[in-house]
Amino acid sequence: MKNLILTLTLIVALLNVAKADLGVPTIQAICKVTLNDSTTIEGIISFGKGGYDYSYRPSGFCLLHENMVYQLILYSFPFVKFTPYSWGDYRSGKSKLFYADNQDAQGGYPMGNYEYNSSDSILTKKTELIEAYKLNDKMILYLSIPFHLYVGADSESILIPVKKILSVDVVSNPSQVWLNKIEEARTKLIEAQKNDAWEDYLEPVWYHEIIGDEKQVTYLKQYFKN
Repeated sequence: MKNLILTLTLIVALLNVAKADLGVPTIQAICKVTLNDSTTIEGIISFGKGGYDYSYRPSGFCLLHENMVYQLILYSFPFVKFTPYSWGDYRSGKSKLFYADNQDAQGGYPMGNYEYNSSDSILTKKTELIEAYKLNDKMILYLSIPFHLYVGADSESILIPVKKILSVDVVSNPSQVWLNKIEEARTKLIEAQKNDAWEDYLEPVWYHEIIGDEKQVTYLKQYFKN
């Protein structure tokens, strides 16, 4: 009987671990965009959307050079301020800038094809990871945090023409205004979950809260493939 109880306890524990394994958390960040007239705009970006497959597929920017050469500059650790005019071809008008919106940003498992060799009973899975980016002439910044904390379609937002961008900087020390917005959103979510907990929910983390934690950044950095 003792062994049976131990076995059942172990099974329950393993099921709980599997249930709790929601992959890597989505990373969101406060971002400051400086325009070429020195105006600054702050908002929220999805720095990297996580998920079950332990792989970040971030958005970012794309420079289209001559001869159809594409250069992706995506959000990742460490993020250095993006200044498009630091490229000579862009300053001279030979390159064009786009906002590269990762179309697989929600995450998911790569497609796989199976081949079975009956002679040696070996099953082979070949996986191909395809990423698609929608190239836009405007960058999106989110201005509000929805009840589930994930910025996106149901957030207030602003579109910024990329041709007006002087620099893009991820903020390590947000103002108290942003800190209050995040805390208020978290408080509302906690209250909402008291009566109806979301068992498959993983709260997004914030760039400014983890950037000082070298161990955590090192861990998350490995899942940025680009």
